[in-house]
Amino acid sequence: MRVYLIRHGQSTENRGDEPVVYPPLTALGKEQARRAGAALTGVGVARLYCSPMRRNLQTAKEIAATLNLDPHVLPELCEYGGIWARSENGVTVQRRGLTRSQILDILPNAVLPDSITDEGWWFHSFPGDTDDLADFSRRNAESVWQRLRRDHGDANESVALVGHGRSGSVLLSALFGLPTDRGYARFGESNCGVSLVEMTDTQTRLVFLNRTDHLPAEIIT
Repeated sequence: MRVYLIRHGQSTENRGDEPVVYPPLTALGKEQARRAGAALTGVGVARLYCSPMRRNLQTAKEIAATLNLDPHVLPELCEYGGIWARSENGVTVQRRGLTRSQILDILPNAVLPDSITDEGWWFHSFPGDTDDLADFSRRNAESVWQRLRRDHGDANESVALVGHGRSGSVLLSALFGLPTDRGYARFGESNCGVSLVEMTDTQTRLVFLNRTDHLPAEIIT
C-alpha cells in the first residue's frame, strides 16, 4: 500500500489574514490544490480521504475533480486540537465544526461517516496544549493507520490523505513510533506539499517528505 499525504492548500490564515472560525482557501491555495491533483494523476490513487475542515474540503474538491474520485471525509484527520476555541465578547466558545449539510454544500460528492452529524463533528474540549490533547491526537493518528491497513492493506494500491501541517506530522510520528509533536510539527509540510509512505507486510518506509516540485517556486507557501 502506498499512502500519499497532502497538506491542504494555503488558507486565509496561512496568508496572515484576520483569523476566522473556518478559514477557506485563498485563490493561491486552490491553484496549489489543482497542481497537487495533477501530480497525483497516474499513480493509481484508489481512494481520497480528507479532514472535515473547510480548507481541506476545498483542497480535496480540486484534487477529486482531477482524479475523478468521491472524497471520504474522516474527522480523525482534523487539525491538532480540532476547532480552536474563539473568544466572543470575552467568552470562550468551542465550535463543533461544519455540519453534514454545510460539508455537502462545499463538497457535494463527499462520503460522510455517521460521526459527522447535523450538529457538527467536534465534541471535545481541551484547555490548551495539554497531555490529554496530545494523547487524543495520537489516538486519532493511530486509528487512521488502523483503518488504512484494514481497508487497503491487502491490496497493492494507493490512497491519498488531505490533512494538516501539525496533525499530519503526528500521523507520521505515530507511524514510526516517535513521541507526539508538542508545539511544533516534526515533519513539516508546505501547503499542498506531498509526502509518500510505502507499507508492506515486512516494512514501512518514508519514500519522500514534502515534495513540492509540482508547484512553481513562486506559489510555494
